[in-house]
Amino acid sequence: FDDEDLPVVPALPRSTSKPTHTLSVNPGFPQVNIPTISTRFKAPDFIHLLTSFIRRFYPLPQDPVLPNATDRFDLFKILSIRLPDLPAVGRTNGLDRIRCTPMVPATLGKPESGAHFDTVLVRTEDELDNEVTRGTALHGLRVAQVRAIFVLPKHLRAQLLPHRLAYIEWFKPFRAANLNPDSKLYSVSRSVRHQAPVAAIIPLEDIVSSCHLSPKYDTRHHAGSWTTDIALEVCKTFTLNKYIHLGTFYEHQSHLH
Repeated sequence: FDDEDLPVVPALPRSTSKPTHTLSVNPGFPQVNIPTISTRFKAPDFIHLLTSFIRRFYPLPQDPVLPNATDRFDLFKILSIRLPDLPAVGRTNGLDRIRCTPMVPATLGKPESGAHFDTVLVRTEDELDNEVTRGTALHGLRVAQVRAIFVLPKHLRAQLLPHRLAYIEWFKPFRAANLNPDSKLYSVSRSVRHQAPVAAIIPLEDIVSSCHLSPKYDTRHHAGSWTTDIALEVCKTFTLNKYIHLGTFYEHQSHLH
């Protein structure tokens, strides 16, 4: 990664239990136009969803400044989240890095760089009533894939409005039918409406952490031809892998009924 993408993490007391979200000082993709966000970052509903997001804070008849097709946005390659300390597994000052970069075509002397649109766990009020996850580390959370990490330009900022945001695509909520009784791992798949991903724009602080999805293969898939950057696009169903890190496993196990 370029130097501009190295996170600037504020010094925090170790006793804090609330993750802190930080971005690099300079955006990895400055002043990106709407067509580029829609195509390279695969965020076709960017203007519509951002307008809806602003309207949640300033409903009619209020008249906030709304985005239009001529606006440009600073986008970031990495979101860094300071994780809560877990002394039981030796985790102190842990840092979670969530990547959001489109594919870069090969150029003279440089090979193609694959896309990295990481998956995350997002805090959402809609899942607080989910009885399946109540009492577990997944309560109030839902899986999503991040497509763009950005800040509002100054002319769109307002007093009540968070200005550090993310464009995400939702996966379906956790359901009892999708919990493997032996492994205690959930299966998840994309949330789709009219054959298109269900997307949203959310405050960065609603992202709790990254998460690892393992593809579930069947006889129709030929995984040998897949690369890391296209597996999320090709596979239909995934397993939420709680064994990827010791800290992740500990958090899930410590919340079991």
